[in-house]
Formats: sequence, structure tokens, C-alpha cells
Amino acid sequence: MVSQLNINTQQAGYSFKFCSWNCKGLNQPIKRSKVLHHLQFLGAQVVFLQETHLKISDHFRLRKGWVGQLYHSTFNSKVRGVAILIHKSVPFVSSKVIADQNGRFIIVSGSIWNTKFIFANVYAPNWDDPNFFSILFTKISDLSSHYLVLGGDFNCWLRPLDRSS
Repeated sequence: MVSQLNINTQQAGYSFKFCSWNCKGLNQPIKRSKVLHHLQFLGAQVVFLQETHLKISDHFRLRKGWVGQLYHSTFNSKVRGVAILIHKSVPFVSSKVIADQNGRFIIVSGSIWNTKFIFANVYAPNWDDPNFFSILFTKISDLSSHYLVLGGDFNCWLRPLDRSS
């Protein structure tokens, strides 16, 4: 999903293009390359990736060409995993990073032109786990002073008809 957000900052009229994508694994070099090239083609500037399935030592492979900043959370095996990729052209300055030890979310606080943001990427469990969301939302602080951009795969549905067996 790609969406565009117009931001009212000191740089009037500037907009960012966001993308959220459940990749279902980026261990294969060809798939990883295709995903990164497609994101570049879309003009995405802030990208939320879920199910990266990468180990800590493999996340550097996402830092290609257009990627200026990379934040990630991994699990202890090649499952789960989330990442936030920020384009080189985005003048984002991070101030705080919270990475979930289970590879379910990454929360990055920072600013763009003195406008404060929280970027949060979520890969929620695919079973009903209210405790997960309680923990997640207590970790996202500073909502009164920051804009929140929340992306991810929440593994939930709005209506029972939206769910397949």
C-alpha cells in the first residue's frame, strides 16, 4: 500500500510518500532486489516492511542505493522481523529507537525540519493477543508532541466477511 502525506513544516508544500508492505521474507537476493527496486520505482520515501525474516547480521542487505537510514527489529530465527527504510532525501534525525525483541515492532522518534514524528511499524501476531497491543501502545509515547505515522500488518479484520478460513 502506498500513500502520500502532506506535511505542514517550515518547508511549505513538501510531501512524503509512505509505503507499507508485508514481504513474506527477504532472504532471497533476487526477491530482495526486486522489492527494493519496486519501492524505488514507486517513489517511496519512508517504507514499512513486515515479515523480513532476516537475521540481525543480514539487515545491512536492505541498505541499497536510495536507502539512507535503516531501522529494524528481528527475532532469534528467520521469522517475523520489521524494518523502516528512509530515503536519502528525507532529512530525518532520529532521537529514540525502540525495537521489540520478538521482531514484532520498531518505533523510531525523531524530527524533520523541527517537526517531531514517530514512525512505528507493526507485524502483529496472527492470533488474538490483546496484551500485544497494550504493550505496543504503551511504548508509543509522546503522542501529544509528535505526529504518529503507523504502518504495518495488524493481522486483523474489520468485518467477519473480510476473513478467509
